[in-house]
Amino acid sequence: MKDEFLFQAHQYLDGELSDQECKEFEGIMKDQPELARYVKRLRNMDDSLRTALTVQAPQMEIPRGSLSRFTDLLTVRWRVPAVPVILTCLLLAAFFLWKGIPETENPTGHHVTDVKLVYFSKTAKSVAVVGSFNSWNREVNLHSKGDNGYWVVQIPVSPGEYSYSFIVDGKIRVADPTADSFKEDDFGSKDSIMRVGV
Repeated sequence: MKDEFLFQAHQYLDGELSDQECKEFEGIMKDQPELARYVKRLRNMDDSLRTALTVQAPQMEIPRGSLSRFTDLLTVRWRVPAVPVILTCLLLAAFFLWKGIPETENPTGHHVTDVKLVYFSKTAKSVAVVGSFNSWNREVNLHSKGDNGYWVVQIPVSPGEYSYSFIVDGKIRVADPTADSFKEDDFGSKDSIMRVGV
């Protein structure tokens, strides 16, 4: 028996064939008794399953006036201690409020905000950021986002105005083209200006 006939047999039983396709398939079944037996077995199994899964609701007579007692029997009463439920709700609310606030407080008491810096270069081998927010330390590296040329880092900074630059491949100093503004540094280069919370 060919696989295409098996698939067609299921379509036939599920009513997915047109009238013309049904006639053609019935003609094929006449020529192939094994296929006809297969379709008959499937139809019998389907009928048996439908019969087995059909559940008749029991007949009940409810006397007048007892409907409220009957519905009382169906009502499930839960006894839950109120204090643990209230504490759980408060903890969940505090957690979601805390997760939704981007600013945190560092040990010095200053608010800190995570700032995302992005640099684009398909030829760069490494990118770092230096600035007044990290005492011009070259150790803050941006991470490559696959092969698309984007380099990204998130840095925690307190509110204020900061000068910064990108260091590409360990030697080339580049201003951030997406910065708020720019200013000349003491060495004749441009620094990018970032304003956070001001």
